[in-house]
Amino acid sequence: MATTTKINGRAERRQAAAVTKEWYSEREAAIYTGVSVETLKRMRQAGVVRYGVRRDGRGITYRRGDLDRVMEREFIFNEALPVDPNAGLITLGQGRRTRL
Repeated sequence: MATTTKINGRAERRQAAAVTKEWYSEREAAIYTGVSVETLKRMRQAGVVRYGVRRDGRGITYRRGDLDRVMEREFIFNEALPVDPNAGLITLGQGRRTRL
């Protein structure tokens, strides 16, 4: 059990650090935005998202602010609508309900 707690603690610290990071690797950016690495590459090639290349040329990085702007511009966020569990029910005699 101690190992599980240790792993969970690491995951929590990693998650907290990911929220406060300014720059993300390609894999971290994909996790942050919720898209695949391949989709992120296509977005980069299409010029949709800004990115940086490490000086040694071995890595692609994305700034969190740029990712946030792309997400706001490119993705559709739906608001949850309240659901009435009794919608479509009619009351019959003696309080019984049935769907229309």
